[in-house]
Amino acid sequence: MDGEPEQNAHVLNYAFSMTNWEEWPVAIDFHLDLISNCTIITMALAFLSGNNNFYNVNRLGVSYFGNDVISLYGIGGENHEIVYYYKELSIAKEIAPYLTNQIYNLISNNSENSDFIADIINNVYKKGFDGLDIPSYAPLLNSVLVCDTDPKKGIYSYSSYLSTIQKFVNKAKASAVQKLKDTYGEDSSEYMMYGSIIKELFPDNLQDIRTSYTFKVDGSPDKVNFVIKDKKMVLNTNT
Repeated sequence: MDGEPEQNAHVLNYAFSMTNWEEWPVAIDFHLDLISNCTIITMALAFLSGNNNFYNVNRLGVSYFGNDVISLYGIGGENHEIVYYYKELSIAKEIAPYLTNQIYNLISNNSENSDFIADIINNVYKKGFDGLDIPSYAPLLNSVLVCDTDPKKGIYSYSSYLSTIQKFVNKAKASAVQKLKDTYGEDSSEYMMYGSIIKELFPDNLQDIRTSYTFKVDGSPDKVNFVIKDKKMVLNTNT
């Protein structure tokens, strides 16, 4: 997984910062800076969400300040001074229930893990999301993700779940394409052009999803790489 990206890969610039402020015990901000050739990302977000403000966004971010709220934002402008999108989500009331349900949907197709997963889900719901902590949630995440001790291999999804994740992706892709069709009409040039971009952006046949890491000689963090490998479906036009 180490080395330069493949020639046909979509590459995104990102920045990650962690800051300790006196007002909060923890302050974390993760933001993704979109370079000029990555406008397909904001285009896809606009069609998926129905929010055209995403067309103007050049930075997408997530912030957390040690309380129950995670803030999502999209900003633009030369100095990232214009807020185009902002939303606060409660970890206990919105994020944790959503993640639990989605992970359950993902792994419930694996009959070998069904009893094990059912026990975890029951324990999570009994405890209640208001009292949910990372240790109680870890077994659920560990049933889906591999946390390798080799940072170059990083954190990745078990291959047995990739086909189910692909089904979720296909549903999102269909939603975006339908939004295009409703907006421009099936016979329009806009639908043909944007539709091809959306279909290219979403993976057709997921091969790998992982976050890997590299470190400098002194042991300090160097790079974080989020990689999605896809095998595009190609139509055979031979007769």
